[in-house]
Amino acid sequence: MGLGNPRPEGDANHPGEPGVGPDLPPPFTAGDPATAWLFSLNRFGIRPGLVRIRGLLEDLGHPERDLQTLVVAGTNGKGSTTRILAHLLQAAGHKVATYTSPHLLNVHERILIDDRPVAAASFAARVEAIRPSVEKHAASWFETLTALAVQTARQEEVDFLCCETGLGGRLDASNALPAIAILLTTVGLDHQRILGETRTAIAAEKLGLLKPGVSLFCGVDEELRSQVFEAAVLAGSPCHFLDELARWDGRATWDLVLRDRVFGDLPDPGTPAMRRNVALAILALNELGRSRSQDLLPDDLPAALHRSLKALLQPILGDGEQSPPAGGGGPFQTRPGKLPHQVGRAGEVGLPVPDGKCSDHHRLARRHVKRDGAAGHRGVLEEQAHALPRGVPADDQVS
Repeated sequence: MGLGNPRPEGDANHPGEPGVGPDLPPPFTAGDPATAWLFSLNRFGIRPGLVRIRGLLEDLGHPERDLQTLVVAGTNGKGSTTRILAHLLQAAGHKVATYTSPHLLNVHERILIDDRPVAAASFAARVEAIRPSVEKHAASWFETLTALAVQTARQEEVDFLCCETGLGGRLDASNALPAIAILLTTVGLDHQRILGETRTAIAAEKLGLLKPGVSLFCGVDEELRSQVFEAAVLAGSPCHFLDELARWDGRATWDLVLRDRVFGDLPDPGTPAMRRNVALAILALNELGRSRSQDLLPDDLPAALHRSLKALLQPILGDGEQSPPAGGGGPFQTRPGKLPHQVGRAGEVGLPVPDGKCSDHHRLARRHVKRDGAAGHRGVLEEQAHALPRGVPADDQVS
C-alpha cells in the first residue's frame, strides 16, 4: 500500500504510533478524560494527507499564518536539531515554541514554550475545545496534536515555532504550515512500508516539504545531493548544503567555519552525528538571520550551545551527571563506566533504526517502570541511551 492510500483501521502495515493508547499502565496513562480521548485516536493508525489538518487549521482561524515556523525533517537527528534550533533562538532573546515527537512519559513534553511543556489543565482544555472539529474532519492523532501545537504557539504569541516532522514530509501534517525555512538532516531507510523501499524514494517524500522561496538547509550525504538540488530548483527553494558551506575539525572544543563567519570554541556535543546536527542548526540560523536582517544567534554562542546540550542531556542523566570529566576535554564526552552521551532518540546519533522500531524506547520504559519503578526506568535510559525525554518538573510549566 503506497503513501496516500486509505488506511483502514487495524492495517498492520500502517499501525499507530507505538507507546500511545488510552489503556497503558502507569506512568503512561492519560491524566484526564480529554487526553484519554486524544490517545484513543491513535487506534486509527498513520493517515498521511493534508486535507484533515487543513480543515482543523481553518476551524481554528488559521493560527499557522501568524507564525514564523522552521520545519525539521530527516531520518536521524531531526528531534535534537529541532531542540537545538529552539534553544539558540531563545538564547538570542526570542520567545520560541517547540513541537517534537514522540514523547517519553508525558504528552505535554511534545509542545514546549521556551523549553517548558504546556500545563496539563491547559492542554486538556484545548483538546476538549478542538474535539468537535477533530470528529468533523476525522483527523488522526498526529494531525490533532499538530493543530494543538500551532494553536498553542499562536496563543502564546511566540516569535518562532520550531517544528519536527512526523513521518516523511510531503503528506505529513507539518507540510500544512507555511515555513520560513526547511531543514533536512539525513535520509536513510526508515518506515519503508510507507515511504518507499529506497533512499531515493524516501528522499522524494521528505523533499515534498519544499516551497517556493523557502530556503532548504540540507545535511544529506553526497549520493543524494543531485536529487536534492534538482528538487530544490523545481520547487524554487534556495538550497544550502551543509558540507559545501561549513567546515569543522574533530577537536573536543571545535570551530565551525561558515562562508561569512567563524564560530570558535564550541562545546563538544559528544558524537560526530550530533556535531553535524549542531552545525546544521547554526548554518540555518546564520543564513536566515542574514537574509532577514535579524539576530537569530546569541552573542555568546559557545555558552548558549553548552546550555542547550546540557538541557538535552539533563532529563536522562540528572543534575549530578553534568560536570566535565576529570582531565578536561569537554563536558559531553564519555565518562568512565558510561556509554557516550548520545543525545536524542534511537538513531539520532547515527545508529541504524530498523523499520517500525523508532519508538522501542516506549516498550523498554514500560517494561522497566513496571518491574523496577521510576529508578529502573531511568537506569535503562542511561544504559541504552535510546530516548530523549523532554519534560521538566511540573512546577515549571506554561499555562
